[in-house]
Amino acid sequence: ANEEVGLSPLFQTLQLENRELVVVRINFHVTLQNLEAVLCKELTASTRYREVFYDGDGKRSEAEFTTYFPSAPELGEVLTAKDVILATGGGKGITFASAKRLATLTGARLILLGRSAIGSSEELDSNLATLKESGVVYEYRSADVMDLEGLKKAICAAEANLGPVTVILHGAGVNQPKMLSQLRLEDFERTESIKVQGLDNVLSCLTNEQLRFVVGFGSIISRSGMQGNADYALANNKLANSISALNKLLPTCRCVTLEWSIWEETGMGVKLGSLAGLKSRGVWPIPLEAGLQQLINHLGDTGVSLPTRIVIGGRYGKMPTLPYLRRKYPVGRFIGKILDGTSGVELISDVSINRTDDVYLDNHVFKGQYIFPTVMILEGMAQCCRAIGGDFFQVTFSNLEIEKSIFIPANAANIIRFIVVRISQHEYVARVRSEDSNFEVDCFRARISTEAISARENSEYASSNDSMLPVDVNMTFTTVFYFIVGHSVEYRGLNIYPLQRLVALSVKRYRVNG
Repeated sequence: ANEEVGLSPLFQTLQLENRELVVVRINFHVTLQNLEAVLCKELTASTRYREVFYDGDGKRSEAEFTTYFPSAPELGEVLTAKDVILATGGGKGITFASAKRLATLTGARLILLGRSAIGSSEELDSNLATLKESGVVYEYRSADVMDLEGLKKAICAAEANLGPVTVILHGAGVNQPKMLSQLRLEDFERTESIKVQGLDNVLSCLTNEQLRFVVGFGSIISRSGMQGNADYALANNKLANSISALNKLLPTCRCVTLEWSIWEETGMGVKLGSLAGLKSRGVWPIPLEAGLQQLINHLGDTGVSLPTRIVIGGRYGKMPTLPYLRRKYPVGRFIGKILDGTSGVELISDVSINRTDDVYLDNHVFKGQYIFPTVMILEGMAQCCRAIGGDFFQVTFSNLEIEKSIFIPANAANIIRFIVVRISQHEYVARVRSEDSNFEVDCFRARISTEAISARENSEYASSNDSMLPVDVNMTFTTVFYFIVGHSVEYRGLNIYPLQRLVALSVKRYRVNG
């Protein structure tokens, strides 16, 4: 198979519509030797959906997502009031919301294109009214991206009033769900043409030297396939490939496809009424404000070697065709039963805390009750951050909120749930809940920043490792946590679980900011 053809969404959709099958997609270089043996090996060994790649030397690999976080973004540095944003499919849905937010923040002018005529759609009329109320300078033109002549007239007339287009948001598209067995060639062609040819038509109407951004609004299903949406998935994949190629042709223009999962308050999912069904399968939509912030973050990204395809989504359930990064979690006292998680992004860990396994509890008794100490809660947060982000970190806690103490029964256990989400390259938010409150209350909340320990510091602490990691650890925290727990406490008896090096190092490296 040739990856450039972009047929993955078809194979993925075939798998999702036929769970009793095992679908394997094998990509190989034309010079690969022993092809028959390779095919036999893959087909006999596979028990789930796979996409594998062989180069000419027979080296095997599988595609996997990696996490990407934009560099500290400042949208005002890349978009200004001098810009003119052209948005296809721009009168409604996600594209309208995005164009409006960008214009509101930067003062950029808007050219909105859509097939609906003013006065024919209540949603369109309401949206345009909000632009006027917000003081946004805009023009709406009724135009079909597949009608080249009409498109040229609409864009030329709008540019004459507002200036040359510098930013394209391409959100035009059509989605009419059908099972793969019901789709015909004309369905694929129609769905693809609006996405791919539609963008080509828009580009042909503009002076490319003026362009600074071309942003395609794609879909996560171009990476996963979806039941009843093979044509839409394939069209979005071809759009993304087209924009990636365009990025090479326009060196002064940032060309990127944002491959969204479903949004909560607007967009295709709301239009098709599919939110409830997707939620029942563990797919959670992107809140409107969160999606718009992601758009701002990625357009403001000033990093080097910027990706041309970025998947942005909420939880996406147990989708067997998504190539999530597969990694083993490190050993840690607070890395327990993993309830949910997206590798590199989120972790939910349930841990049974009891006096048999956690003997330090005997030194934390208040009015006859055993208290799960704050220092161990912070340690649990840190371990979860390490499980998500990997590497070796210094940990800083801020905005620590303690809503409720956690007590451990004398002769039983209390399940403690750590919920940690990565919000940027080195930032996390953590919540801790407990079984005795039915996991409904955030007992502890904190924001966590991590940074790599330098080679020099690493060497210093390694040299003192023996004194920090004996079996019978005896450490006193009299000042560091004084203002957290309200009184000075000595934490002793940490001799049951061999603490990892990170744990011992972090003893001197925890910093708590108010």
